[in-house]
Amino acid sequence: MYYRIHVLTYTNHSYMYYRIHVLTYTNHLLQVLAPNGVYINVSYGEPAERMKHFSRPDFVWVAEHQAVGTYHMYKMTKPPE
Repeated sequence: MYYRIHVLTYTNHSYMYYRIHVLTYTNHLLQVLAPNGVYINVSYGEPAERMKHFSRPDFVWVAEHQAVGTYHMYKMTKPPE
């Protein structure tokens, strides 16, 4: 099964707008992710910042980090129901 990859790009200069948009996107992603489903995010973003977001208490998934060269891979796994 193939899924379309969604790339978020931001041209708005407001940092708060960016944070709200990413939080909304992540909430929707979590809603449509199947039990035992995996979401992978590859980014230049440092773990100190990204893991704060991906490990929020209101997210039920398990977040993991792995460095891949100069990139950072974040793997979020939704637990079974």
